Amino acid sequence: MDRDSNSHSISSTIKNFSLNMLLSLLKKIDGSKDIVLGGLIVSIIDLICSYTSMKEVGVEKIYKINNIPTATNKKLCFIIQSNINDVKQVCNWLNVFHSKDIQDIQYWIIFVPKKTFDCEKYLEKEGLYSCFNIWEYPLGFIPFDNDLFSLEQKDLYHDYLLLGDHQFLNNVVQAMHHFQRLFGHMNLVITKGRASEFICNNLQKLNAFSGVIDDSSRDCLIDLFVFDREEDYVALLLSQLNYSGIIDETFSINCGKIPFNPDDCCNQKQDVNSIKHNLLKNDQIFADVQDKFFSSVCSTLKEKGQKLRQKSYERQTMNLSEMKNFLTKEISNLQSEHKLLFSHLTICESIMEKKKLTKFSDQLRIEQNMIEGIESRTAMNFIEDGIIKLLPETQMLRLICLYSICYSGISNKELNNLIRLYTQSYGHHHITTFYYLKKIGILYESTNQFNLIASSTAQKLAATTLPLVSSSTSETIKKFRHIVKKSNLIPLLETEHYNPRVPTDCGYVYGGSYCPYICKLMQNFFDTKNLSQIEEWCKQNHCKLQPNLLPNQHVGRDWQSKAKRIQMILFAGGITYAEISSLRFLSKQISIPIIIMASSIINGNTFLRLFSDKLFY
Repeated sequence: MDRDSNSHSISSTIKNFSLNMLLSLLKKIDGSKDIVLGGLIVSIIDLICSYTSMKEVGVEKIYKINNIPTATNKKLCFIIQSNINDVKQVCNWLNVFHSKDIQDIQYWIIFVPKKTFDCEKYLEKEGLYSCFNIWEYPLGFIPFDNDLFSLEQKDLYHDYLLLGDHQFLNNVVQAMHHFQRLFGHMNLVITKGRASEFICNNLQKLNAFSGVIDDSSRDCLIDLFVFDREEDYVALLLSQLNYSGIIDETFSINCGKIPFNPDDCCNQKQDVNSIKHNLLKNDQIFADVQDKFFSSVCSTLKEKGQKLRQKSYERQTMNLSEMKNFLTKEISNLQSEHKLLFSHLTICESIMEKKKLTKFSDQLRIEQNMIEGIESRTAMNFIEDGIIKLLPETQMLRLICLYSICYSGISNKELNNLIRLYTQSYGHHHITTFYYLKKIGILYESTNQFNLIASSTAQKLAATTLPLVSSSTSETIKKFRHIVKKSNLIPLLETEHYNPRVPTDCGYVYGGSYCPYICKLMQNFFDTKNLSQIEEWCKQNHCKLQPNLLPNQHVGRDWQSKAKRIQMILFAGGITYAEISSLRFLSKQISIPIIIMASSIINGNTFLRLFSDKLFY
């Protein structure tokens, strides 16, 4: 089995495991039944299960949770995530049915990935707990591609950072345990960050509790590196310039789907005419260009258009037999290619129009100066001017946080001024947003003081809502300048004529301004030749080798051999599409397959909205 087939085998095995687990749950509900899917669950189920498969186990109709029908099957099953919002909507269904005197319906709730105390408590409070049969669907990693897997649990990382809630980490542990039961132990496990250590420590306990994991069926070596999101916030805050990354920041990719209006590419907001374009299913164009630098994608699309035009011209010179063959075999493919090309040209046009409205080219220059640690006054002026001109609030908040990290904090005077401008422009509820960002360590003053405008108000609000708040323990943020210099994270300073359209390193995803920290770490890791060098590498980079998870398969191992070796990287707290593309580039460079796993796929906008949208509990 070669490396590519190994990656494909892992993806198909995980997908089949998740599919069979879901179908076995639905089979337990005898006879015909209808199912209701929660908001995000609709997209997740679409990645692992088809309607045909569900129909085979008795599913008649599938509803979205926000569309309540007038009548349903006598057996109704809700499949929802373990959050209060979905539970509230389930209760709303029952209340509507009870108000219409619809009786004799049996109800099930299947929580993904597991039921929680808060959800059960809410059902009890509503007096509806006894109405349901409550089950769990311990869905693990969802395959997005042969080398990309995600739990799609974005919101829970916010609770971990602010409240110390380990629910999301426990979900990662459970998913990793399922992975090990399918594929065996990891051969080498390295962690970086506090969350990654928690994951590995609890994974060890779960392995010991659950018994022996069989390694006999595996014919490859899988090394695991667990990386905390808080170890590199800069890669999260910078503007992504690879195609998939810039699409995500413009349209917000949800399980491979994006909403856009092909008739109005300049419209900033989604409307009723928006359609869902699936980037993961039957979109060969996206598969070909997703990891490319954005400006090179436009030229690639132009070339594809010229080839399609040439095929159309060739029809004019065909004889009858060739035309018959064309009409029966090729015309449908040609029409599909035309449709896909039109969609991607529309997407590119929409991106460019929207970026023009947000001073994107100026922002890229400012971001580059920040990373290099120069012209701080120019950067601050740009931020203040953007806030006054009401540029998108998350765009400005990203720059404020990036400024804080790159210039080793913000002076008390400047921070107070920024908070005043920001709250006056976007709303005074953002006082607590700044308080939360300070608490997680992403925003801090250049002195030890933290005197917010209306700080007493902010602290009173936070005290009532966040009694367990604790600051980040990561030192990476405050040592950013040292890490940049030590690890050579700025490709532009290394190369005189850097061309991201023809990449030579992983930094092309940010136009050469920055190389993701994880990529440099892994690049240096792959240079190690034996276990003692790995231990030394861990000491130099403040990583930890996890001996308790090793089944001693590394003894006598040929570290130089790349045959049957797979590197797995797990991101606790989410990964960006820019980092995904850069790791794929690294994988091609070193000729070792890299499997990317994450608690979610995020970007700077979705990450910061966790702190500005969820203010109260």
